[in-house]
Amino acid sequence: MGGSGFARNISFEQILFDNVQNPIIINQFYEDKVKFRSYGIWHKAAGSIKVSDLTYSDLRGTSASEQAIKLDCDNVVGCSNIVMSNIDITPSGGGGDGGPKIQGWCNNAHGTAFHVKPEVPCLS
Repeated sequence: MGGSGFARNISFEQILFDNVQNPIIINQFYEDKVKFRSYGIWHKAAGSIKVSDLTYSDLRGTSASEQAIKLDCDNVVGCSNIVMSNIDITPSGGGGDGGPKIQGWCNNAHGTAFHVKPEVPCLS
């Protein structure tokens, strides 16, 4: 048993944040809260829902984690039509020379990005 359904037509706009652990995150690899017991071992059922048509715009702030933007989408279902624009995320500690760095990371996410810092490699 796993997840089914969709998350679509969602917008995150004009958000300010300070020292946030995961400023932007999509995780299609969540574990369902339904537990199954087999031979004395508890297992969690996993599943993916269809994620599409998400908009992130005018977001500003600082990240406490290295992966400020993490789009971790299922290799089969994936995430589509993700639009990011005017995003500026900096490290909580300043990020100067020798300081902490932040990054954008993604797996099987598709869409576009305009004026996004840090860059998200899978969004063109």
